Amino acid sequence: MATIYTAFALIVVTTGGPDESTGDVSISQIVLAYYGAGVVAGPLVGALVPLTRWWLGRLFVSVIAAFVFFVCIGVATDGPFWEWEAPSWKKPVFLGCLLGLMGSLIGRNFRSQH
Repeated sequence: MATIYTAFALIVVTTGGPDESTGDVSISQIVLAYYGAGVVAGPLVGALVPLTRWWLGRLFVSVIAAFVFFVCIGVATDGPFWEWEAPSWKKPVFLGCLLGLMGSLIGRNFRSQH
């Protein structure tokens, strides 16, 4: 997934896409955030795979993975998370829950088809 997101970011940057997509963040920070999220979330999700037998377990694992991803993006844009103020945590929590819910629903549909 990190490679796909990196490829997309590189396409946006090299084709002169909107500057707002990266703001003051360099492409190397974006790439590090994507791969950092994979390095952190991958083993965590792997350890929690047994929970995915149940819908609530899938929801929990999906939310955790999405939250980690958005924290890594936040670190790239806002600096180290231990220096964040309360408002900086709103995006990772909200987006982690929203996309975690979506991921768990997609996972449920995928499992029911196989």
